[in-house]
Amino acid sequence: MNTQQEAVANNLKLFLGKNQGVRIGESALLSRKVHQDTSKPGYLQVLIDQDAGQMIMGMAQPNQVVHIDIYHDAAELTVLPLARSLYDAIFMFMEERKDENFVNVPATERFTQPHELTNRICLGTGNNQGTVTSLLRGKMDSRGGCDEELSDHVHLLLDLPERWYVLIYDLVVAVETEILRQGVQIRRVNGFTNSFSKCSGGKLKINQSVVDFFKRQRAS
Repeated sequence: MNTQQEAVANNLKLFLGKNQGVRIGESALLSRKVHQDTSKPGYLQVLIDQDAGQMIMGMAQPNQVVHIDIYHDAAELTVLPLARSLYDAIFMFMEERKDENFVNVPATERFTQPHELTNRICLGTGNNQGTVTSLLRGKMDSRGGCDEELSDHVHLLLDLPERWYVLIYDLVVAVETEILRQGVQIRRVNGFTNSFSKCSGGKLKINQSVVDFFKRQRAS
């Protein structure tokens, strides 16, 4: 495990423990909450009273899901190469850790095969969404055109134990690299605020088809 992975993981645990969002690199905003655009380009809100797992994936308990939005110029990205890039990042990460001793690790956190993690990662773009596993198998939920709510960012939901947060840095790098490979520029997150939804200045915008889809994914 490299120092960059460790530093990011420790930083995430610190801010998530405070119920706050955190930026990773230039383009990614991460929290356990729902994110919302503001009227100021490049500035976002982390809605600290809107749990992402509960709102988007229909989970009973809060603080189970990490929500990552990776921003780019408006474009309709091809989702399958993004899913493959995430799988490859997970595979390489696990290869580096293949000799790790899991004796004292709870069975619920003991993952040794990439599919055990890809089943727990949901990926959404402007026109397709699903778990990384389902997308790699060709099971997509195409909405026939670029959804305005996801046309400028890649949407990730991670149902992972904290010990696996060291993987997050690699996942963000993989997505950014693939966005650039598709000829689309990543977009800087200039800043964000942690605020309550009632103070956000407008109605909470969550695309209902995204909510319904990820609830079906959890139920399947």
